[in-house]
Amino acid sequence: MLAFLMELLLYSGQYGMFYLLLNFVHIGFFTALTEPSHLALLVTLVIQCSLLSRFGENPKRRFLLTLLLPVVYTIVEFLEAPAGIWNMGHVFFWIFSLTTGSFHSLALWGNTRNWRMVSESAISFSNIGVFAFTYFYFDLLHDWEIAGFSGTELREKLSIANFPSSFQVFLADRVHTFFIVGMIVLAFATALARSRILHLQDRVTELMGTYVDASVRDKILDTKTKRLISQKKIATVLFCDIRGFTAMSERTSPEELIRFLNGYFSLWDGAVKRHGGWIDKFIGDAVMVVFDTGTDSENTASALGCAEEIFQKLPGIRTGIFSKWAIGVGIHSGDVIAGDIGSATRRNYTVIGDTVNTASRLEGLCKENGAELIVSETVYEASDHALFPMEFLGETAIRGKEMPMRIYGRKNSP
Repeated sequence: MLAFLMELLLYSGQYGMFYLLLNFVHIGFFTALTEPSHLALLVTLVIQCSLLSRFGENPKRRFLLTLLLPVVYTIVEFLEAPAGIWNMGHVFFWIFSLTTGSFHSLALWGNTRNWRMVSESAISFSNIGVFAFTYFYFDLLHDWEIAGFSGTELREKLSIANFPSSFQVFLADRVHTFFIVGMIVLAFATALARSRILHLQDRVTELMGTYVDASVRDKILDTKTKRLISQKKIATVLFCDIRGFTAMSERTSPEELIRFLNGYFSLWDGAVKRHGGWIDKFIGDAVMVVFDTGTDSENTASALGCAEEIFQKLPGIRTGIFSKWAIGVGIHSGDVIAGDIGSATRRNYTVIGDTVNTASRLEGLCKENGAELIVSETVYEASDHALFPMEFLGETAIRGKEMPMRIYGRKNSP
């Protein structure tokens, strides 16, 4: 409903709405509705705003649907009197519709802050212009009717050819001049307000993306409900932990430790994005990553590829007091429950389930097995052994599971 009202009041429906209001005030609400032309415009206005509020995110579709109402208006005008298509109200209907449709479509097409700022500013001026013009048109119509003009003579007076002289006469009245200047000032103020709102929206989106993964952020912002819908899906979950982190933290200052962790986690952030996963959370010196956008084999390949990239880049940050440390990585694939978990005031989008617990347990086995990478048999069988060579490490009991698991992996690098 909100999207429909925004479309009606702020975007494509505004001129049609003011035109109908003009006629409701001019000849009466019920009288206007008894005329087929006004009824057709009202129905088309509702249809256009409904369609655009649901399907208007595509630039081309938005532009074409924005022209639905002026097309119907043109047909109505032509059927009533062919010369009516040169009525200044009709011509300006097309001007405002093309302006609004073009800038809104360009904003969707460009999808950048600058494009949206320009678009919203242009639409602000168009909004104010619509009201200013319909007021001028109503005033002109009223004056000519008082002067005794009607029918063909009235249509000639309202022709677009007479707009410059009619507007000049309109501005000769100081009250009207004040009105137009006030509308221009209001248009600037509205444009600034819209730009400020867009800036704040972008700022919130940008900041939110630094605290949760961008893909999770987009899901949260796009949802129409207070909570994201939980779903069961297949995913590959990766856990990684730094070996000897407690000892490292005891011999370094908090500032140095945070600086090191930020650099280390930046490696993970870049690698995870390149391999199509998302970081569920950082847990102290540990990281939990989820790969859930492909098939089981694709998710597995992405997780192993991500881990391999990290292993290759670790020597680059093993310097100074942080030169002697290693990591352990555990990976498992299976069903997870992805959803919004938490209280009414504090929530976290995450994945839970046996797959997550098992991946964490496998990472915990790295130290006692002298391995830098341990995966489940599920991951091993789905992986490319030539690309990711691993060896059988034996069967081991996993806390929470009745049967021992066959595990595979790679021993610590020398």
